[in-house]
Amino acid sequence: MEKRIKIGLPDIRVPNGNAVEFLDWFTLKLNSIPEEFRSSAIYETYDDGDGYGLNWVSATFYYYRPETEEEKKKREELDKKRIENIRIRDLRHYAQIKSKYGI
Repeated sequence: MEKRIKIGLPDIRVPNGNAVEFLDWFTLKLNSIPEEFRSSAIYETYDDGDGYGLNWVSATFYYYRPETEEEKKKREELDKKRIENIRIRDLRHYAQIKSKYGI
């Protein structure tokens, strides 16, 4: 399974104005992704602002890589817990219905 990795927290303000500065900034972000995963890089932009009329463009960089054995184990444990919680919730709901309708 592949894991989505976010570059930079929080999301990043995109430099406004000078194209060379933008290209340098973009290259720096892209180069922060390990070379073997750069072909999976995703760059998303969105309008952002402070709610008082100041607006700017923000960006998020992602890349994908195979999950490690440790990440896989943790994901599988969380999946098991989630499935068990759903089962418990369903059993409680079933018990409430049985009680309500005298089944």
